[in-house]
Amino acid sequence: MKRNSSPSKTESAPKKRYLELEAQAARINHEAADGDPVEMDLNVLMAQRTQLNDELNRQREAVGEQRRRIQRHEESLREAENYNKKIDKARNNAEEWGRLHELFGSADGKRFRDLAQTLTFSFLVEHANHHLRRLTSRYQLNVLKGTLALEVIDHDMLDEHRFVHSLSGGETFIVSLALALGLASLSSSTLNIGSLFIDEGFGNLDEESLDLVLTTLSALEAGQGRKVGVVSHTEQIRTQIAPQIRVERHGSGGSAQIRIL
Repeated sequence: MKRNSSPSKTESAPKKRYLELEAQAARINHEAADGDPVEMDLNVLMAQRTQLNDELNRQREAVGEQRRRIQRHEESLREAENYNKKIDKARNNAEEWGRLHELFGSADGKRFRDLAQTLTFSFLVEHANHHLRRLTSRYQLNVLKGTLALEVIDHDMLDEHRFVHSLSGGETFIVSLALALGLASLSSSTLNIGSLFIDEGFGNLDEESLDLVLTTLSALEAGQGRKVGVVSHTEQIRTQIAPQIRVERHGSGGSAQIRIL
């Protein structure tokens, strides 16, 4: 900050006058001490001396006032510098809060909810991809930027990005299973999920998709040590999965029995 030089200029005029009066008083005192004849009347000299002393006192007061003004001016400059530092700090804080507001600031909290959901969903997909790589090396899940929507990267098709609804029934099952396992991994610090019960409507799958599902479930149990329970009426499922818990109905009544095979 550039200092104002006006107080120093204001001080120069009274100071100059003060020095002139000092010189004039010294000259008169010197002439009186040397015994030089003074032509003027003594009363006139005394009056001039009184007048000069009064003027000298006024100039001294003026010089003192100018010095006090300079001191107050310098103090004001220091205070202004401190206020500028506070303003710069407040401006930096305002910029930080502005960036936070752009990220998730809204009156109803929707931006913050969307951000939290997006981050959580990204973590879920990351865990799901970990399990998906153990089930199949072909696919990788990807979150569409700024949304909660998924797409699939097909490594067997030169990393083509595909919509999830373009997957077959068996592929959809594998992806869904990976997401379920990813969700379980998110809670692994407080909850250990060692068993899964799946009812995916296997009767709607074609033979090729059903073989893929059974292979995936076998790999899940053998590779990760998870117990998988399947609820199904499909004959191929019943012939390939053991042990089994069967609920068999007796006659036309409401009785039934449970058998373990």
